[in-house]
Amino acid sequence: MSDRPRDVDRDAELVRRIAENYRPTQPSPAERVAFRAALDVRIRRRARGRLWIAGAATAAVAAVLVLVRGSLPVGAPKAPVTPVAAIDADETLLALALPASEAQTLPADYQAIEDLLLEGEGV
Repeated sequence: MSDRPRDVDRDAELVRRIAENYRPTQPSPAERVAFRAALDVRIRRRARGRLWIAGAATAAVAAVLVLVRGSLPVGAPKAPVTPVAAIDADETLLALALPASEAQTLPADYQAIEDLLLEGEGV
C-alpha cells in the first residue's frame, strides 16, 4: 500500500508536465477571425444541405403518394351536400328513437341514455 501514494504523485506530476508542454499558443486576432469565418461557412453549407435533404424528402413522399393513390376519377358524380342548418334536430332524434329495422337499433348503453332523454320530453 505504500506504493500507492507515490504512483498518484507521479501521475499528477506527469499530467502537470503535459499540460505545461503541450499548451497551444494563443492565436492572433487575424487567425481568430479567419477561423471564425471558416467555421461560419461550414455551418451555412451544412444548413443549406439540410434544406435540400428536407425538400428532396418532401418531394419523394409526395411522388410516392401520387403513385400509390393513382389519379382522381374524371367523371365521378358528386354526392349532393346538405347544409348542416337544414338538418332538423327533432327529426334526427326521431330517427334515432324509431329505428326502421332491427339492424339499426342502438346499443344497450345508448338505448338507456335515449330512454332517459325521451322520458323527460313526455314522449
